[in-house]
This record gives sequence, structure tokens and C-alpha cells, in this order.
Amino acid sequence: MKALRKETGLSQDFIAEKLFTSRSTVQRWEKNQSVPTSNDLTKIAELLNTSVEYLLSDDKEETQPDEKKLDEEAIVKQLVRLNGILADREVRKWKLIKRIMVVAGILLFLYVVLKIIRSIVIC
Repeated sequence: MKALRKETGLSQDFIAEKLFTSRSTVQRWEKNQSVPTSNDLTKIAELLNTSVEYLLSDDKEETQPDEKKLDEEAIVKQLVRLNGILADREVRKWKLIKRIMVVAGILLFLYVVLKIIRSIVIC
């Protein structure tokens, strides 16, 4: 995506503005740290004058933009795979957040108990 964006002379800010998102989101897409939604993929393909299939393909040399008809089944399979990866990341993120909250709750509880004990001992 980054190479195509540079070839077309578009900035990350421009793409972000057209997709109503942030430049950092576009950066994450270009670094394969996240995946755009199917609607965003369609808009990105339009902005970069290419096909969604080309954006999703692993082998850029075999698939040239606009040379092949869109294979919707392949696109759907790729999106399902990518959405599965993102869903797994999201689940792991929420599990981590829950663990942090439990530890914070335990620490807060211990702090309160120690304050109560200290106030009883001082009196």
C-alpha cells in the first residue's frame, strides 16, 4: 500500500482525510499492524487506482492492478482471515486489560486493609 501511495503521490494525511480516519491509522495499515475495513479497502483501492484484489494479494508481481477481474471469493476469504487475526488480537488485548484490572483491584484492596490496620494500631 505504501509503495502505491507514493507512486500516486498521495500523502498519508490525504488518505486519512478521505477515509475520515487518522494518519496514524494509515501508518498502521502500511506497516501491517492493522487492517482496514472492507469499505476502507474499497476506497483505498479507488484512491490508489488499483483493485482490492491487488491490495490483498501476497504476490504483487503476478497480479497487476486492473489486469484481472476482481475475484470476490478470494477477497472474502482474505478478509475473513484478516478479521480473524484482528479478532484474536482484540481478545488478547481485553484479557490483558482484565488481568491488569484484577491486579489493580487487589492492590487497592490491600492498600485499604493496611490503612485500616494502621489506623487501629495507632489508636
